[in-house]
Amino acid sequence: MKNKYSTWSKPPTELPPPDGHGEFSAAQRIVSNGYLKVGHNPKFTLKRSDAVYTVGSCFATNISTSLSRMGMNVLNDVMKLDCKYFTEDKFADSIALIKFTPHSFLNELQTNLPGSSLEGQNLIEISSGKFWNPQLHKIKPTSLDENVEIQQIIKKNTNHIYESDVVFLTLGLTETWFDKATNIALNENPLRIKELRKKEFKDRFEFHNLDFVEALRTTEEAIALVREHGKKDVKFILTVSPIPLLRTFQDMDIIVANSLSKSTLRGVADEIQRKYDWVDYFPSYEMVTNSPRNLAWFHDQRHVNQDMVDHVIKYFVDTYFPND
Repeated sequence: MKNKYSTWSKPPTELPPPDGHGEFSAAQRIVSNGYLKVGHNPKFTLKRSDAVYTVGSCFATNISTSLSRMGMNVLNDVMKLDCKYFTEDKFADSIALIKFTPHSFLNELQTNLPGSSLEGQNLIEISSGKFWNPQLHKIKPTSLDENVEIQQIIKKNTNHIYESDVVFLTLGLTETWFDKATNIALNENPLRIKELRKKEFKDRFEFHNLDFVEALRTTEEAIALVREHGKKDVKFILTVSPIPLLRTFQDMDIIVANSLSKSTLRGVADEIQRKYDWVDYFPSYEMVTNSPRNLAWFHDQRHVNQDMVDHVIKYFVDTYFPND
């Protein structure tokens, strides 16, 4: 079947016709001054009754919000976590579940396997009786008992992934910190916790930028865990978060570092969707990054405007739920 979206533009030696380079050309769509229209042929379709679980970077929480607004059955939109545990009162419950790297997604699944013990897992004691959980986002250091209480809530929510029919996984970034004392990858940058900047912690943490092979292996291992403990016919929708790095720990311009990180994860998503007929890639990354910046982004040029997210999800629903 002919792909009507296969052409970028007409040759520069040709005078453009009245409608520019053609309605479906990339050149015409990019300069349309509206949200990017993108061609996408899904591998499979879904049902409105399907239970959806979203996981991954900040963009995954945006997706969850939009799907819930459209009346979808979003399983991870139910967590209630006391605001006293967050570094700032303004943060919502779901922000604690953000998983920036492939390793952080895998760690969360391994930590919260059904029947596993939560007693002090993965915690770092930063001072006497004060512990930090580097797997959670924007959660401040607390006592051991409070950490266990938090993790029990997180575990209950995380295990909903095994009840889902569809997992919407948004890959975030490749820049990863490891705790050399436990050989465990962190979800958070340890330098943001002031106690961890002290001399005694100086050599405990090590920075890695994941290459394609490690990012692929880790992502596939996490997906395999969901398939092992969840529904045997669970489907995955892979995306790459358009939200750029806040900062880079590599000796390069952050724009270059962000391009490297996103392109690596985009390759990972493509490799996995090619291997499995129950995995598909949805081009939300391309939709956001190629839409006009004044429509797609907040003033920080980093966080995606909610209207842009709603547009992405409407296209997702129209594409994957054709009977609804």
